[in-house]
Amino acid sequence: KQKTAYEIRPRDWSSDVCSSDLSWWAGKSKTGTLNFANWPYYIDTYNGKHPTLDNLKTTQGITTTYSEVIEDNPSFYQQIRPSLQAGDPTGYDIIVMTDNAVGLRYLLNGNYLVPLDDAALTNFKKYASASAKAVYANSDKRLIPWQSGMTSLAYNSSKVTTNTKSLKMAFDTSSSNVAKLRNRVGMLSDPIELGNLALLAIGKNPATSTPADWQLAATKLRQQRDSGLVKAYYGNDIINELKLGNLWVGQVYSGDVFQARIGGNKNLVLMNPTEGVLLWTDNMCIPTGAEHPRDAMIAIDYFYDPAVAAVLAYYVNYMTPVPGAK
Repeated sequence: KQKTAYEIRPRDWSSDVCSSDLSWWAGKSKTGTLNFANWPYYIDTYNGKHPTLDNLKTTQGITTTYSEVIEDNPSFYQQIRPSLQAGDPTGYDIIVMTDNAVGLRYLLNGNYLVPLDDAALTNFKKYASASAKAVYANSDKRLIPWQSGMTSLAYNSSKVTTNTKSLKMAFDTSSSNVAKLRNRVGMLSDPIELGNLALLAIGKNPATSTPADWQLAATKLRQQRDSGLVKAYYGNDIINELKLGNLWVGQVYSGDVFQARIGGNKNLVLMNPTEGVLLWTDNMCIPTGAEHPRDAMIAIDYFYDPAVAAVLAYYVNYMTPVPGAK
């Protein structure tokens, strides 16, 4: 399947204030407190609690305030940018950002991410997949994968029976398709996710796409919007609109659909389109100004314990970066 056009590439950090030198971690000690910002539906949850976070408190003595505040990458970056630019704490010690996203690019280029303490990554070095280790190395040790997944279309099989193997389902502006799906299609608001899916829909490989290809994708998206197919552009909450039946077709993240099906929404189907799907990795990182960075480092490595990673993957239904979790 086609990958997105974005990858984290090494850069020269030698002139940056926040160097990878171990001296950054001198004097940083555990406080027993962690503030963790993540996306909705992205951690194990049972009876309103998060077993892995409860176990983090039991085994490591760290109490976590867990906030599901990330709906998409650009808006979350805009939310924390003023604090980062002012050199103030964002209120979060761990944030989870996507590898193909503009928000993460700004965080890296603005030098707003702490260099991780390599010496503290015992589980990661022992149990991480080769691809996870490559992400870490190529980001100058500022990113550690959380989970990976796919972006595709999901549809309500009780409502939609045509083009079930093709992205044409959401992009066909013929009068017959518009008549069936008017205001029933939802798309993601993230410009990279939105643009990349449109590239696939017009037969372009995002990994080798050109500015001219993106212009063609923009035209395709305008045609889709102006035809009346699109009800709205959503963040992570698009899955709720599909579960409620307000949408019949939606651009989605794979794990959300699997979770919805387990929860009883059996009519929701994740499409494996002939045009391909988008593969991405979400990454844990520590923003500059984090008030509890040592606790963040302990938690990051904790999630690479295969037993912990297995519990997490079992619930979220995304691709774990820990092969031993199988």
